[in-house]
Amino acid sequence: MAEADAEVEPERGERLVVPLDIAVPEPLLAALDAFMTDIALTPLHRIDRRLAEVDDRVLALALRQEGYDWLATDNDKILRNPNELAAILRAGVNVFAVHGTGGDPLRAVGALLLDLPEAVRRASGLGEVFWSRPRRPAPHRPWELFEQAATRHGLPAEELYERVKVTDEEMTTPWWTAGRAPG
Repeated sequence: MAEADAEVEPERGERLVVPLDIAVPEPLLAALDAFMTDIALTPLHRIDRRLAEVDDRVLALALRQEGYDWLATDNDKILRNPNELAAILRAGVNVFAVHGTGGDPLRAVGALLLDLPEAVRRASGLGEVFWSRPRRPAPHRPWELFEQAATRHGLPAEELYERVKVTDEEMTTPWWTAGRAPG
């Protein structure tokens, strides 16, 4: 790759500072810092301890007054409340709201890692809302998935299963001897 094409890691001062209204333990926040090289998540109390105590309407206005363009929060209720929405509209603050993490900082951090960098890239200006809704994985029955695979192959599920089913020998042969040597 040519040197001009090389991606350069931004200097610490060039990182987008995103005020964080999510209770993320400090060690976890420090670990995030290593992976989010273009975004610096900064808890509200580090900006000003009073910010952690104000209501969300005042928070949106305060962040704009302090020169911040973003807020990341796990309080997605602000996106349903006209008072808070009016402040977001007026202040022009971008809001990244994580829905449904139940106060679990690990789930919230997962959403931040997964979706916040893309939201920052997609933001076209000030005053946009990005509503992250982490999924709750649902169980699937393997046979139903197999039936779908058979349909994609244009075969009845039973016929395809007969072609590919695991034999008793396969089931009992030690895995490390089935096909190739380990390592």
